[in-house]
Amino acid sequence: MTYLPWREDNNIGNSYSNIFRNTDKDKYEFAHIYVRDGMPQNKLVHEYYHISEKKMMKRWLGKREPVGKYFHLDNCENTPKDTFSNIYNKARILRWPIFFLIRDIIGMNRCWITKEFDDFINDFKPDLVFGTLPVENLNSDIMIYVSKKWNIPLVTYPWDDYYAYNSTKYTPIRLIRHFMRRHVMCKTAAHSAFMYVITNLMKDEYEKIFKKECKLLFKGHEFDTLRVIVPRHLRTINMVYMGNIGGGRWKTLADIAKAIEMVNTKMGRRVMYMNVYTLSPKNEEILSALNIDGVSQINDAVPSEDVQLVMNNADILLHVEPFKRSEYLFYRASFSTKLVDYFYAAKCILAVGGMTASTDYLQRNNAAICITDRSNIVRHLEIIAENPDVVNEFAKKSWECGCRNHQIKTIQEDMYKDLLKVIGK
Repeated sequence: MTYLPWREDNNIGNSYSNIFRNTDKDKYEFAHIYVRDGMPQNKLVHEYYHISEKKMMKRWLGKREPVGKYFHLDNCENTPKDTFSNIYNKARILRWPIFFLIRDIIGMNRCWITKEFDDFINDFKPDLVFGTLPVENLNSDIMIYVSKKWNIPLVTYPWDDYYAYNSTKYTPIRLIRHFMRRHVMCKTAAHSAFMYVITNLMKDEYEKIFKKECKLLFKGHEFDTLRVIVPRHLRTINMVYMGNIGGGRWKTLADIAKAIEMVNTKMGRRVMYMNVYTLSPKNEEILSALNIDGVSQINDAVPSEDVQLVMNNADILLHVEPFKRSEYLFYRASFSTKLVDYFYAAKCILAVGGMTASTDYLQRNNAAICITDRSNIVRHLEIIAENPDVVNEFAKKSWECGCRNHQIKTIQEDMYKDLLKVIGK
């Protein structure tokens, strides 16, 4: 169960495909329930049930039509990405509190409970419910309903720290949403057999808050410990960022772009260049800040099958967080899953932004060049430009971190044991 469709070009879908990939068919069989409009794109699931958030909104406005639909896909590896209306995109960019409050209220309607939905569950005969720890009433109700009615355990997997208040704008609507989120999370956690979490910080905090056992679960890859990392001969250092630029991240990328422009000007040539690849909505301010001739360019996200190629062609892979306290606090307990892909690519990682669990992890493992003070960006880029061998040095260090902590076979074996135990096998 997820909010977004299971797609390998979004973070959650990509991570689910990663932790379950290449597992024996006699170990796992999947059916997927999701709520946001769009088509799935993965290699693991064939049975789907879509409870449309958009149709629930229309029903709230008086249009009587079914909100849920079952469908089967033999192959959904090349399904198109969904597009959204201008007003929906604007709401996402600006994070309009009233928009999300209305969505939360509409999610309390249980019109999705139908004979068709129950038949879908009966036909599949699940052993457990697995999904993210939701902050939406709709997702929470679906997960708990299935768990209770069919008497099967629920295992949840929180990603971002929605429980801690993450805004300095104390408006009535934000406060209402904050307490609604907390209520939903507490309700779902209480019903969970246990929770997987993504960082040690989240584990420590959530075990105290929810009084529930928490276990660490990372993405992984098949790291060959004997691989030799070949140094790259650098003239122009190509930086690449891939992923979400919302929540203030684009502002940090804009700071990097300005710093690159200053370094290139000082060196008298194009020493560095940055490409940004993202699915996130882009307004004129973002486009202007990140499209700078000879310095940086913002692009649409590349197809999932081309992601590895883009990373292989980069010299530095960027991890960014917002610098503004009210923005980066939201990510403070989270771990950016694409970092594991960065480790596997054996590239130098440059982490820029406020201190989060991701940045702390990179520092503790000496796996990246970390800049947590905006005023130091230019100086750090100058050091890299003047000493390009540091790029090769940290490429090796990022790979070694992956070898130590993210071997996929170990991760999958431990997870399978956990899930067998919780279903009583």
